[in-house]
Amino acid sequence: MYSSKSCIDEEIPIVVMPATTVPNASEDVPLHVAKANLSNDDSNYEDVDNMVIENFVSNMSKRKYMSSEWSEYINKIGQVFVGGAIEFLQKLCKFTIEKGFLFDYAKNDNLRVSATCSKKESEKCEWYIYASIEKASGFFIIRKLVNTHSCLGIVRHEKHKKLGSKVISSIIVDKVKSDHLIKPTNIVKNFKEEYGLVIPYYMAYRGKDSANDLVNGSEALGYALLPWYIDKLKRKIFEFAFVVVNAETKENWNWFLEHLAIVLMTDYNIVFMSDRGHGLLDGVKEIFPNAPHSFCIKHLKDNLSGKYPSSFGSTYKKHIAKLFQKCAYASTVDIFNEKMEEFKKESSNQAESFLEKLAPENYAIACFPAKRYGEMSNSLAESNNKMLIDERYMSLPQLLEGIRVKTMNKFHEKKAESST
Repeated sequence: MYSSKSCIDEEIPIVVMPATTVPNASEDVPLHVAKANLSNDDSNYEDVDNMVIENFVSNMSKRKYMSSEWSEYINKIGQVFVGGAIEFLQKLCKFTIEKGFLFDYAKNDNLRVSATCSKKESEKCEWYIYASIEKASGFFIIRKLVNTHSCLGIVRHEKHKKLGSKVISSIIVDKVKSDHLIKPTNIVKNFKEEYGLVIPYYMAYRGKDSANDLVNGSEALGYALLPWYIDKLKRKIFEFAFVVVNAETKENWNWFLEHLAIVLMTDYNIVFMSDRGHGLLDGVKEIFPNAPHSFCIKHLKDNLSGKYPSSFGSTYKKHIAKLFQKCAYASTVDIFNEKMEEFKKESSNQAESFLEKLAPENYAIACFPAKRYGEMSNSLAESNNKMLIDERYMSLPQLLEGIRVKTMNKFHEKKAESST
């Protein structure tokens, strides 16, 4: 959006780019889960009767593995799983891995799941769970639960039949997201060191492939997008729009976004990058309610520094801004939380007010619900502002012609660069 005012530094155009949504736990695979997906998938690599405890018990006394929290994944009647059947089944498997027992499905579909201890027949074990979907929300809820065992031999092992590629992929998805070149041998090593669990190489390989699909989309999806991509290349369409207004008000932003929505009529996801300009935040929420909205890291750092009076000094302000930048660039949620704790510890009350209405989903890579393609600032918008610095003072026809000519020149230069 361009204004005819002379205050060029405050006029930031919106950058709109298509992006593929990063699946989360509830979106990465279809809701329907056949028994082969998690109950009987390629996890059956080990005969449970041949499992060995080795030094696990003694090791547990020395350290706490990252899987220790799994023992709380199934805990009460009424427990809700926002991710639906997928989240419930994955957490059920992790729960049994950590607790050290096996279960058999009595029922397993996209509407309900029930399971009993595998020793129900042999030792009359009473452990039982039943969960079903709440149709209004799609959540899975535990309806019945007997969470005690009357059988013997409930011991956590290094190997487990439920530790298949689907469960492995859910565990390593953040690692694969931050390092897509990670080797299966390193995954095997990480599982042993961080979780106290032993998985074979081929299972780590399959788990990585599955995690890659969660992060980047499946190969099938990639091929499905090829016709759209080729069509765009043939038509040489550039999704670029601008409007000249008297001021950046909510009304003007709404008018622009409403017309932009007509142009961008598509099933693909749209990502917004902005400096949180006046009227823009509400406009995006109202007209593109499902579109991820990223805030420019440069403007956020400037806003953060502006929270501190000059008495704090420029060195301290730069230090705090750098700590916040580390939070934004953290590759995983765990690293983000760690950097955020460091940021809060070293900052003062000004930082608290800065974060009060700033959701991590709007600036942090680890929390952003779509692909960013490395874009953390609206530098393209700033570049356009500087490119049109002279035209801003011209009459409206000259301004429009200047925008058209310089935009076409930029496209021509980019095309020439790509062909060399």
